[in-house]
Amino acid sequence: MAKKIDNPKKIFRKAKAMASDVHIYNKEKIEQAIRDDNFFQVIQEEFEEGQEQLKLNVKPEALEKDNYLERAFVDIVLKYCSNVESKIW
Repeated sequence: MAKKIDNPKKIFRKAKAMASDVHIYNKEKIEQAIRDDNFFQVIQEEFEEGQEQLKLNVKPEALEKDNYLERAFVDIVLKYCSNVESKIW
């Protein structure tokens, strides 16, 4: 079994990679969710999968210190969709 990580920078990098994958493979769905103002409901399944992956790869005490995946989704997915017409911004 691989060693679980606890370095915040590495954890956030892993979370951003997950968020980037979600964006790449679900771009149209995400853009529509932003237009409809239901982004977090629409990507709930992908988000939960990401949380499970982090739990498998990150020490539990490290996950308690920050909302890595939530920040990654905002930093990556919402940033790349900032050109989408929406009432949320």
